[in-house]
Amino acid sequence: MKKDGSFARPSISRTELKLLKGEADMNKVILLGRLVADAEIKPFKDVNLITFRVAYNERWKSGNEWKEESHFFDTDFFTKYESYLERLTKGALVLLEGKLRQERWESDGKKHSRVKIRAEKVRILSVKADEVPDPEDIEF
Repeated sequence: MKKDGSFARPSISRTELKLLKGEADMNKVILLGRLVADAEIKPFKDVNLITFRVAYNERWKSGNEWKEESHFFDTDFFTKYESYLERLTKGALVLLEGKLRQERWESDGKKHSRVKIRAEKVRILSVKADEVPDPEDIEF
């Protein structure tokens, strides 16, 4: 609040201004989930492509009954560090940030597509399925 009693206008970035004006789009994913299998590594130019699948479980209450549905996301992560691979194992809890990418291809005259996550940051919160991290330790 200013001295005259009015409120100061919050500052916003150029990107935020473009979003508000409808001049830009945003593609951002933040996902907390567990690996359903061990990650795989593929050398790619001067970096490594680590691929893995993350499961996210959604729970909701319908009447007096709890329902649950699992969602699975194929993820690509480019990194110079192979050390990620030894910790990205089945059951590992990961927090990832990235973007959605749609792949399109044609096979036998039919068009196909799928949406994958292109991870920009991967934080491994626990390696074993039964480990639960301290919420104070989670940061991006």
